[in-house]
Amino acid sequence: MGLCYPFPTMQMDKQTVMKKVGTIVAWAVGIVAVLGFLVLVAKMQDSTQVGSPLANDILPTDHVTGKLDSAVTLVEYSDFQCPACGAYAPLVEKLMVDYSDKVRFVFRHFPIYSKHPNAEIAARASEAAGKQGQFFQYAQLLFAKQSDWVDQPDPRETLKGYAKSLSLNVDDFEKYMNSNESKTTVTKDYQGGVRAGINGTPTFFLNGKTIDNPNGYPAFKKLLDDALTTATPAEQAPATPPVDTTTQK
Repeated sequence: MGLCYPFPTMQMDKQTVMKKVGTIVAWAVGIVAVLGFLVLVAKMQDSTQVGSPLANDILPTDHVTGKLDSAVTLVEYSDFQCPACGAYAPLVEKLMVDYSDKVRFVFRHFPIYSKHPNAEIAARASEAAGKQGQFFQYAQLLFAKQSDWVDQPDPRETLKGYAKSLSLNVDDFEKYMNSNESKTTVTKDYQGGVRAGINGTPTFFLNGKTIDNPNGYPAFKKLLDDALTTATPAEQAPATPPVDTTTQK
C-alpha cells in the first residue's frame, strides 16, 4: 500500500531525486540553524528580565500586605486550584499574621492552564474582590473552600456567592471578574512567572531568590527570621504604591 504525500509525485531518475533530496536537506538544516539562533537570542533577551524586577520589586498590579517598606519581601506565585497551594495557604496566612509588622508579602497569579481549568476564573474573581479592597480575604475563601468549586463545570455562581459572603457589591464583582482587564492582569502575572523560570506552584521568592518550599511552619519561620537578621536597609525594594494594600486580618 502506498503513502499519501502532500504534493503530487513526478517521474524522476535516481540522480535527480538525490539532488533534490540533498537540496531539501540543506535548506532544512539552514532553517533549523536560524531558528536555533533566534531562540538563543530570545532567551538572552529574557534573561535580562529575570530576577529582581520579576521576583523582588513591587509592581503596580501586585497585591501586597504586611510591612510595606520592609527589607524582606516574600513573593508567592500561586494557583487557586492547585492542591499544594491549598495545603500551603494556612501556613502562609499564619506567617502574614505573625510577621505583619516585619515582612512584606506579595501574591501573584500562576494558573496552570493545562491542568486546572477553573484556576484562571478564580484568579479573575480574586482580582474583582481586590478592586473592592478584599483580595486577601477572598483568596482565603478560595483556598478554604477549594474542594467545593474546583470540579464545577462553571464555578462563576459559586464565586459570586463568596463575594456576597464578604458583603461585596456583587454586580460590580461579576462585571470585573468577566472583564478583559481581569483576564489581562492574570495573564501578565503568569507571563512574568514564565520569564522567571517558574514551572510549578506554589513558588516562593525570598528577597528575589527562589526558595525550596519549606516543610512546615517552623522551617518557613526560620527562613524569614534569617532573612530579617541579615537584611540591610540598602536591600529594601522601591516602595511602588500597589493597587491593593489590604492588611491581613
